[in-house]
Amino acid sequence: GTSPVLYQSGKLKRVHMRRACDKHFRATVHQLAFTSLSRCPWARQYYDQYRARGHGHHAALRALANVWLRILFRMWKTGQRYDEARFLADRARHAS
Repeated sequence: GTSPVLYQSGKLKRVHMRRACDKHFRATVHQLAFTSLSRCPWARQYYDQYRARGHGHHAALRALANVWLRILFRMWKTGQRYDEARFLADRARHAS
């Protein structure tokens, strides 16, 4: 429910929020992203960079939520706990 939907017709391009999804799960992930802004410096930085590129508050939260979903999926797949230092090291390695 966090992925955007693209609508195109001729030269018109619009992006809107997905409506066909589990609303409770989407709200939970949205709240996770919002709460992480005050608890994780990297999340605040990611959110601020996204906003600086001209995106709105909720679009930035959805993008941050997607990052959290990737983290949670990886935790589930590997059976490891969240380690912020490891995440930041992996993030820096992929950015270069």
